[in-house]
Amino acid sequence: MAPSTPFVVALFRVSSASMDEQSMLQMPVMDKNVATDTSECWCPGYFEEECTANQDKGCEWHPHDGSNAPWCGCNEEVWGSLTRPIFTGGNPAPAPAPAPAPAPAPPVHPNPQAPAASCPSGWVQKGDIGADIGGCGLQSCGDRYDITSEAACAARCDSNLACVGFSFAPMNGDRNHPGVTACTIYNSDTPAGIWTGTEGIPTQVMCGRETPRATLRLSGGSATRGRLEFLHNGQWGTVCDDLFDMNDAEVACRQLGFLRATDSIQNFGGGSGQIWMDNLQCSGTEADLQSCPGNALGSHNCGHHEDVGVACTNLPADANLRLQGGTDNRGRLEIFHDGQWGSVCDDYFDMNDAHVACRQMGFGSATESIQHFGGGSGPIWLDNVGCSGTEADIRDCSNAGAFGTHNCGHHEDVGIACA
Repeated sequence: MAPSTPFVVALFRVSSASMDEQSMLQMPVMDKNVATDTSECWCPGYFEEECTANQDKGCEWHPHDGSNAPWCGCNEEVWGSLTRPIFTGGNPAPAPAPAPAPAPAPPVHPNPQAPAASCPSGWVQKGDIGADIGGCGLQSCGDRYDITSEAACAARCDSNLACVGFSFAPMNGDRNHPGVTACTIYNSDTPAGIWTGTEGIPTQVMCGRETPRATLRLSGGSATRGRLEFLHNGQWGTVCDDLFDMNDAEVACRQLGFLRATDSIQNFGGGSGQIWMDNLQCSGTEADLQSCPGNALGSHNCGHHEDVGVACTNLPADANLRLQGGTDNRGRLEIFHDGQWGSVCDDYFDMNDAHVACRQMGFGSATESIQHFGGGSGPIWLDNVGCSGTEADIRDCSNAGAFGTHNCGHHEDVGIACA
């Protein structure tokens, strides 16, 4: 029977192994950190490698014996010396609650806005800060971002005859275009809304002229006499002389800043470009030519040979001084007396006398006293004039005596230049 012994032993070992495995499978499934005995000890279940790794913390591996499967228990002696169990395997004990995170710092805006803009000298703010008309105005949209100051934006407006007002947004003041300033010029200065910058804050400013731009001028002559020209739609043009008379000239001269008109000049001519006005019929009381009856702007049947001219003055209608034989501000000095114009002799006449005469005629001051201007005729009314320079009227200055008392000839007629 000897040959059968190894066979029986082999069967026994297989059987024993099968029983051990079967016993293992019949055990309830436990988490790694389940209590495996009645003590307060917690060890990593029946996993030998974890149990062995935690021997110093009170865990002890028990191999299977009899009907018991291998298991991980607690060594009471080691366990009792510990203040708390710490395990290197399995599910760890619950971690303490994390400390609260610090409050986040306020975000730094990538495009901080510059302070609000302001209107430069000669311009006034229109509406509130942020006031806007909208669109790209009188320039292309891309041309609005090369101006970096309010004064430069105003200069751009001044260089465009059609410009009435402008808006200037400082750095990041245009929410649609961060990192730039924005200058937009318009043919209006009336805001239509509010615009904000990159941070939602309004900082741009809308500006209009403190004194409206002139729409009338004299050309082709002097400061007080010339061809009448009118500005419309950003372009200067002329005024036709059809039906134009002294009533129209009076309105035009007052609009130009003079006291009154002295002449309406037919066929002054010499203009170019548009003829803006025709058949004007002012009553003489209107504030400007635009308020007078006439054809619609640009509607006419004229040529430029019919461009009208006017002569204007700041002298009152009863003025008793005038300049002759030169220009509007330089010429022979003449005085009106006893219903007749006459000249002034240059004896002792100097800049003090010239200043009084120029101020009397509405100028600011004299620039020249001209000896032997000459060329007059008729009476020589004054001689040896001696003003201190503070008098309001040349007749208040000392002189040779009564009007007409003199020892001069007309080659000694004095002249002056005024500014």
